[in-house]
Amino acid sequence: MRIFSLVSVLLACFLPAGLRSEPADPTAQDQLDNLRLEFLLTPKRWACAESSVVLEEEQSDNPILRQHIAVDHYGGEEKYPIGWPRMYFAVKGDEGKWMDYDSLHFQIQVESSRPDTQKFPLTLQIGSQAKERFYLPLYPVPGEWQNISVSMADVPPPQQIVHFGFNISDSNYQHGEVLNFRFRGFELRRSRMCRVDQLRVTGPAIYTGPAQLNLELCISGPASEAARGVPFQISQGSTILRLETLPVVRGRTSMTMDVSELHLAPGSYTLTAFPGLPELQQDATFTVVKSPWENQQ
Repeated sequence: MRIFSLVSVLLACFLPAGLRSEPADPTAQDQLDNLRLEFLLTPKRWACAESSVVLEEEQSDNPILRQHIAVDHYGGEEKYPIGWPRMYFAVKGDEGKWMDYDSLHFQIQVESSRPDTQKFPLTLQIGSQAKERFYLPLYPVPGEWQNISVSMADVPPPQQIVHFGFNISDSNYQHGEVLNFRFRGFELRRSRMCRVDQLRVTGPAIYTGPAQLNLELCISGPASEAARGVPFQISQGSTILRLETLPVVRGRTSMTMDVSELHLAPGSYTLTAFPGLPELQQDATFTVVKSPWENQQ
């Protein structure tokens, strides 16, 4: 087994280039790149059915898009009189490079003609070039601005987003009810440095002898930083068994880590991403058990 005593020195050697410096200001670690999606605030580009859309407070720093719906249980399509009021936006060209970012953010509010209503279900749709769609149910609160965040890792690939919109089902509301859904602050966000947002060792306990760890990860930040690699540490208690940097890719991904050369004895172990950096560190535990074949010898 390889035991590293000078952990801080080795971390400096193994960290990606963007992390090889004096300890960073913690506030700088949280800095984000923001891209405002101002084109979504163009009413004429929204295709509406059984609803309408206008722009409020056009001259303000944070204009508001308002979808107006008069619920009608009789005026929908012939076969579906209780319809699906909706508004959809066709995202074009470079407007759709959302997968280069970590998350989509906006705010939503609702107003209703029925003060006794408590739930206002609304569905968000995001579609990719593969004609797959991501759906997210929303439940805005009357009179309150609610923050919505969507991880782009949850949206189906490929890279280009081509469809974005909102709809309700008339069946969730009473005939004649009047709704105003209001949206503002559409923007994409991305961490300025590579982060491991989720780290999990999957599958059953590994056996002694030839072995590998099957990992599920969610990676955010610039793709170039992810490609440079993330430092991973395997430890048991206070003993560090291995420290190495492995390249990763942005988004949700799976990878394997060969640990055969460690000849791990039965017991519990910890896999750590970005060890020594509390603001970035993620841990996952795994168990090694005695191989059943050893019992036959």
